[in-house]
Amino acid sequence: MLRAFFFKCQASAVSGPGDGAAVRVVSAEGTVGSEAGLLQVRGADGHYGSVCGLNAAAADLACRQLGFDFGVRTSAPCSSYGGRSVCGAEGSPVAVKNLKCTGAETDIAQCLWSSPDALCSDHRSDALVYCGVDARTPKEGGARLRSPDGAPSLEGAGMLEVVLGGGWSPVCGLSEGAAAVACKSMGFAGVASVPVLAKWNTVTPQLGNVQCGGSESDLAACRADRGDDVYCAPSEAVWLVCTGDGDASGRAFAW
Repeated sequence: MLRAFFFKCQASAVSGPGDGAAVRVVSAEGTVGSEAGLLQVRGADGHYGSVCGLNAAAADLACRQLGFDFGVRTSAPCSSYGGRSVCGAEGSPVAVKNLKCTGAETDIAQCLWSSPDALCSDHRSDALVYCGVDARTPKEGGARLRSPDGAPSLEGAGMLEVVLGGGWSPVCGLSEGAAAVACKSMGFAGVASVPVLAKWNTVTPQLGNVQCGGSESDLAACRADRGDDVYCAPSEAVWLVCTGDGDASGRAFAW
């Protein structure tokens, strides 16, 4: 009864089906329709507001409602995500607090939430999400960068993962030429600094000691140890920083 009563009291806070787009994602540049950034929901008054905290199921549902295959909430604060602030502007609306879904809903309006309080007004608790699509078959040797929260990097910095045997694997041991090839294969201009270790990683690398001349199109064309020939701990995975503009999501390597 408590859950049903709570939903009834809050049901008017978010617009439902038939009211137009009930959710949207706004990038750091203010672009609406982004795949990653600040999650906003549309209230019954027709105005969009940010979300002061949400659970994993709510992030997934919001992205699926936007037409993506899945969504994840980011663990990084909105004030420094991707090296920039993507928090809501000072004085802008906060629509709901603690948005919670079970995963069985088909619309955000069917989830539970509470009214925003003073702790939400500074927007430092605004929720950020990454929305993605499931790649069918990744291309061998394709590269991507992952943030510590598991979401694709929104900038040219993250733990390097490479497609190996149809799946993504962290990499340990990377020559200077291999680092350059990895960055360039994702569309970046080059490498910003010497690779360091992603010590937070818990997945054992299946690709190591990657040696490239620098002119290869991707890491599949380089010499490397694979599978049981790789002797690296998860904490020895490579954290790579690339320069320029590129796509670190790995989408370019789906057939």
